[in-house]
Amino acid sequence: MRVVKRLLPTLLIAGTALGSAQAEEGMWTFDHLPARQLKQQYGFEPSAEWINHVIQSSARLAEGCSASFVSGDGLVMTNHHCANTCLTDLSDKTHDYFHDGFSAADVFKEPQCPGMELDRLDQVKDVTGRVADMTSGKHGADYAKALQAASSVLTKECAGGDATHWRCDVVTLYHGGQTALYRYRRYQDVRLVMAPDQDIAFFGGDPDNFTFPRYDIDLSMLRVFEDGKPVHTPFFKFNPKGPKAGELVFTSGNPGLTQRSLPASALTFQRDVILPTIIGVYSTSEGALWQYSRESKEHLIEAQNTLFGVQNGLKSLSGTVKALREPGVMEKREAEDRALQAWIDADAERRKTYGEPFKKVEAALAIQRQSYVHDFAIARTVHGLLGDAVMLVSAAQERQKPDAERRAGYHDAELAELEAEISAKVPVHVDLETMTLALGMTTMRQMLGEDDAAVHLVLGTKSPDERAAELMQGTKLADPAQRLALYKGGAKAIQASTDPMIVLARQMQPVLDVIRNPKP
Repeated sequence: MRVVKRLLPTLLIAGTALGSAQAEEGMWTFDHLPARQLKQQYGFEPSAEWINHVIQSSARLAEGCSASFVSGDGLVMTNHHCANTCLTDLSDKTHDYFHDGFSAADVFKEPQCPGMELDRLDQVKDVTGRVADMTSGKHGADYAKALQAASSVLTKECAGGDATHWRCDVVTLYHGGQTALYRYRRYQDVRLVMAPDQDIAFFGGDPDNFTFPRYDIDLSMLRVFEDGKPVHTPFFKFNPKGPKAGELVFTSGNPGLTQRSLPASALTFQRDVILPTIIGVYSTSEGALWQYSRESKEHLIEAQNTLFGVQNGLKSLSGTVKALREPGVMEKREAEDRALQAWIDADAERRKTYGEPFKKVEAALAIQRQSYVHDFAIARTVHGLLGDAVMLVSAAQERQKPDAERRAGYHDAELAELEAEISAKVPVHVDLETMTLALGMTTMRQMLGEDDAAVHLVLGTKSPDERAAELMQGTKLADPAQRLALYKGGAKAIQASTDPMIVLARQMQPVLDVIRNPKP
C-alpha cells in the first residue's frame, strides 16, 4: 500500500546579498506572503496575477515530492529520487531503469508510471473562521470529531461533486491556530520522459551528494496526459542564464513537517523512544534488503528502490537524534517552555484561557509511553498486500458511516483517490513481498514477545516465514481487478471473502481501531 503524504505547499524566499555567502530567507504559505516586507527590502511587490501563476505552475506527486510544470505541453520537472518508484515499476529482468536511467525517443513513447498521481495546486483558501465556528467549545475527543466533521463538509464543497478531477485537503497550521483549504487538480496519467542513471543523479553517494549537491544531475522529467493528450497548464519558464548574484529567488514546494514548536517533553520522547525504535527496525530492514538484493539480478532490481528509501530514512532519523543530543538543545527548549508558562500565569485572563498546556502534553505522552512500541510493532506488519487488505476492510467499515463520522481518507470527496490507488496496476514482486512480510512479523514477535495477543492473532501456531508464505500463496490481491471487486462489493463482499489477507485484515481491524483511537 502506498502512503499518500499530505504536505503543505509553501514558497521559500531567499534574497542573497551581493558578495555575501549568507541569505535572508523564510518559508511562507502562498496566501500569506510578506508583501510589505518584500517591497520594503527588495523592491518587489508580488501581484495577485504573479501569485496565482506561481500557485498553478506548482505541483506535487501524491507520494509527497515537489514538482513544477516547465512547459506548456505538460512537462514536469522533479527530483531524481521522486521517479525511483516509477523507474522500478517499469523495470524487468532485462531493463534496470533505476540504475541505468531512461529516455523516451518520442512523446507518445513515454511509458505511464504505474499508480502515480500528480496534483497541480489550483487554489488556497483560508477557512480558519469556519473551522473555529464548527469546533467551538469542543475539547479532546469531541474536538477531534468536530474537526473530522468540518473536514468532511469543507472537502465535499471544495470538490464540487467531482472528486475524480479535484482533490481537496484541509491543512491545519500552527497547532490549530490557522486552517487552510488546498484544492488540487488531479492527474493520474503521468508518464516518464527522462531520468539519468543513478550514478549521475546520486553522484558520490550521500557524502558527495550532500556536500557538493550541484555536481550531480538530480532531476527527472515527467509528462502529464489527459484524454490521451499532454495537458496545457500555466508553467515556469527556464532562464538559460540562471539567477544573478544578489537576485531575489523564490522556490515553490512541498516541505516536510517541522517539529520546531514541540515542547521539550515531546522532543525528549522523540529522542529516547520514537526515533530509536524506528532506527532499530530500519537497520534490520536495511540488512535484510541488502542480503535479498544480492541473491540475484532480479532481486536487486526489485529491492534497490526500497533499500534506497530505508537508507535515506536512516540518514535523516539518525541526524535528528544526533541534533537532539547536542549539548544545550533540550535545556534551551525547557527554558522556553517555562517562560511561556510564566507568561500565561502572569495574567488571570490568560491563565483562564490557556491553563497549563505543558501538563496536558505530559498527560498525553504518559499514554503514548505505555503503547508506542506495542502499536508500532503491530503497524509495521501492515504494508504491501496486507496493507491493501486492511485498506479494503477499513473502506468497507468507514463507508457504512455518515460521511462526517468517517476517518480521514475515507470521506466521499476522497473516495475517487482511494479507488484509483486500489485499482492501480502496480507490479507485485512476490519474493520481495514475502520476505518483507515475514520480516515484519518477526520484528513484531521480537518486540512484543511470543505470548502477546497480537502475535498470536497474526501468526497463530506458525513461524513468520511459514505464515508469510501461506498468506502470499493464498491471496489474489496482487490482481487489481480482485481488489477493485472487493472494494465495489462493500461490506458484504469483505465479510464473504475467504482470501487469507482479507481474513487476517478483518481479524486485525479491532486491534488497529484501538491503535487509531487510544483511550486514556
